Amino acid sequence: MSALILIELNGSEVSANSRAALTAALQLSDSVDALVLTNDSANASSAASMSGINTVKTIVDDSLEHANVEVASKLIADVMSDYKFLVSGSSTYSKNILPRLVPSSMFSLSRMSVRLNHQTHLSDLCMLAMLWQLLRLLMIRLS
Repeated sequence: MSALILIELNGSEVSANSRAALTAALQLSDSVDALVLTNDSANASSAASMSGINTVKTIVDDSLEHANVEVASKLIADVMSDYKFLVSGSSTYSKNILPRLVPSSMFSLSRMSVRLNHQTHLSDLCMLAMLWQLLRLLMIRLS
């Protein structure tokens, strides 16, 4: 199975975040397709010129003109069933979309346990606390 990369555009140009995500996607899979969500099909041409992308899938919808993450997450969910990986940039847009794509059945907070010992570092505890907060936020959004 291949990877699907969510392309973010700045006008008609591919964002730097999406270019970095393409580099990561190529490490995960030899077959990488791109998904461009836009309100204007002419904007997708810049994604086709990126090296390493097999196919560019374009979804044109007028409601995407103002970065509507609710609409975008539904459109992405319909497309991503054929892929093993979904990769996106580290932008606010992607960070708002990705949690909406995660089924709540993947998380079971009541069964999560942590084992700490004398070798546990403060940075590990901070990371664990951030992860716990993220999971709680995801559960709230998905319920």
